[in-house]
Amino acid sequence: MKRIYAILCAALAVSMVGCANDSDSVVSQAAAAAIQRNSSASNVETAASVAGKISGLNTAGTHAIKVPASAVTSVNDIYTIKNAVHAKNAEDSSIKVSLDFSDCTFPNNTAISGLFLNYDNSTYTTLPGPGLVGVIFPKNLEVIEGWILQDTGVTSITVPASVKYVNGYAFFSMASLTSLTFESAIATQPTTWFTGAGNPIEFLRGNYSSVDLTVAGTNANNFKNSYTAVFTQAYISEQKANAQKQLASTPSVNVENSTSTDVSKYQNVTFTATDQYFLFKVSTTASATYNFEFCSINTGTANSSRQNVPAVLIDTDDVYIYDENMYYIKTIGYTSATDSFTAAGTTTYIYIKKWNSSDVGTCAFRISK
Repeated sequence: MKRIYAILCAALAVSMVGCANDSDSVVSQAAAAAIQRNSSASNVETAASVAGKISGLNTAGTHAIKVPASAVTSVNDIYTIKNAVHAKNAEDSSIKVSLDFSDCTFPNNTAISGLFLNYDNSTYTTLPGPGLVGVIFPKNLEVIEGWILQDTGVTSITVPASVKYVNGYAFFSMASLTSLTFESAIATQPTTWFTGAGNPIEFLRGNYSSVDLTVAGTNANNFKNSYTAVFTQAYISEQKANAQKQLASTPSVNVENSTSTDVSKYQNVTFTATDQYFLFKVSTTASATYNFEFCSINTGTANSSRQNVPAVLIDTDDVYIYDENMYYIKTIGYTSATDSFTAAGTTTYIYIKKWNSSDVGTCAFRISK
């Protein structure tokens, strides 16, 4: 009997040890799962981590960066990535970047202009710059607005089939662009894709070659037959020639003394229903800083109080400062009566454009130093 009792006790002891081991195993598995979850969470890529990759590039050449969906959850995320490209190219111009957003979903099917060329009040901020040589857009993109990749080194663009509209200025100042592919034909007005409102002057912004147009999907042939001329060398040369004629007849504006209170020195600009833009040129000194002063007009006479330009006439982004090669320097906003710019050469152009064709009225400005 004692022997049977001992055997039973031994069996019970073994059983208890086994239960303890099973319990430890369950705890260990739970801990391992928690560690794995934490590790996965810490490995989720953000815009900051993608920007960090770009910042860490140190070899010449083109680097393909795949942007994960987790890195783009807001417009600011795209700014972060874009600004990293600009900073890296400013640091080392031999380093180029190609960005692949195909796995991303841009917020609210956002139009591109607000992503790659963001505004800060009325002033353009950092462009991606020539260091950006390639972009693959997300598949949910519906609208491509103007200035998508201005002054970048991008050579080829594929417009996703999801895109329903391509606005004017869409491929503005893209001197390296040689290939444009549409995954599906769309309804649009491509004669303004390189410029805006048919203004040929802005063709001088880039040394365009002819652009190879490829169209797939519905109505591809009709689309291509209608719009191929827009992308040919002959068309671009014609627009440049027209631009040179306009530049040759551009009126000059004098640089005034900044302490002067003589309002007669202001340059009047009167928009009628048919006027779309005015262009003026100023003789400047490279690297010198000049003031741009706005004032409103009352009964045709410059107002010495230098009031802001009426918003109904000149929008926040409708006064541009260009250098002698018509390359962008700065945007002047009507939100402040005085702004300044730094000249890039011996001639600076002032381009004032009306936002709505129906707007009429008169404003005035002067350049001072």
